[in-house]
Amino acid sequence: KAIMAYEESLKIRTVEKYPLEYAMTQNNLGTAYSDLAKLQSKEEILIIAIKAFEEALKIYTLEKYPVYYAMTQNNLGTVYTDLVEIRGNKENLTKAIKAFEEALKIKTIEKYPLDYAMTQNNLGNAYYNLSVIHGNEDNLNKAIKAYENSLKIYTFEKYPLKYTTLKSNLELAKQKKINFATNRYTLKKTQNIKSSD
Repeated sequence: KAIMAYEESLKIRTVEKYPLEYAMTQNNLGTAYSDLAKLQSKEEILIIAIKAFEEALKIYTLEKYPVYYAMTQNNLGTVYTDLVEIRGNKENLTKAIKAFEEALKIKTIEKYPLDYAMTQNNLGNAYYNLSVIHGNEDNLNKAIKAYENSLKIYTFEKYPLKYTTLKSNLELAKQKKINFATNRYTLKKTQNIKSSD
């Protein structure tokens, strides 16, 4: 029903007549489609959500509406991350990472600490997933850094649930990094043994 209402609203809230309202409605439409996709896990629905967020970003530019720009970029990054669960590939994660990094241009630790922490966590998850798909240790290091940045705000004292989840994500990433190092060491030892034979 919300999707139908937003689509109906876009017949009146056109980009030409009401650009801000149009962008807000597009952002809300993207969020509604994103929520629907979580219930149905349909790739087509996520693609529609992406298009709605991209439409909103035509109005919500970094220069004119930085806060809305950052919010929409974070939403876009989240949808690209959700799309990876259906069709895991580097391209979607790369787009998610770019969107989260764009959001962080505005959502700084000084001005928007909670949004900063949330976006850093999202960024960490995207880098972690990229390391899983492509076995890249550099992406793991970036995930670890993003999780650590998020933990600057999500402390145990203030946000125990978020802290616990993030701490778990961080430890998982660190363990995977140890596994990378162990595998490199084992491969090198095996190569040395073979070369000495």
